[in-house]
Amino acid sequence: MVAVWRIAGYHRADTPVTGQVTKFGGQPGWLGAPQWPLGAARGTPMRFLCQIVLEAELVGDGPGRLAYVFVSHGDHGHDAEDFDPDVVFPDGGENAVIVQPGAFTGPTIPLTSGPTLYHGDGSPAEYTVDLVRDEDPEPMSPEAYLALPPERRDQCFQALDVEDS
Repeated sequence: MVAVWRIAGYHRADTPVTGQVTKFGGQPGWLGAPQWPLGAARGTPMRFLCQIVLEAELVGDGPGRLAYVFVSHGDHGHDAEDFDPDVVFPDGGENAVIVQPGAFTGPTIPLTSGPTLYHGDGSPAEYTVDLVRDEDPEPMSPEAYLALPPERRDQCFQALDVEDS
């Protein structure tokens, strides 16, 4: 089995969350010097999605302790619907994961705050999460999965199919 953390619940933040915690939206709680990535298509700051604490139990003893996730996206009410970068390509320059401590090799600027998540009305969105420890089955190739007896495939699928509560 593989140790994992699952999100058990989200909580809308009433005040800005500034620490090094797992959260969605708001502004990054930089562990080191700010490294705000720039999108390849326009050269403008990407939108901050979330930051994830990298627990040594799950990721080992490497130096990374916090991961910041960014994606290119138009601004609310301006060009959000007209701007369509190819964010699905991991190396296309329109999304980034920055791990600190460490240095990102793509283009960045030293912003401490920038574009972030927003609600449908355009207001900033920030959410903390409740995490629960769990376990997943060991990873396996598609071929190995398909070679399992049907009842074992069902068990593996059910172990990974976590429903929202």
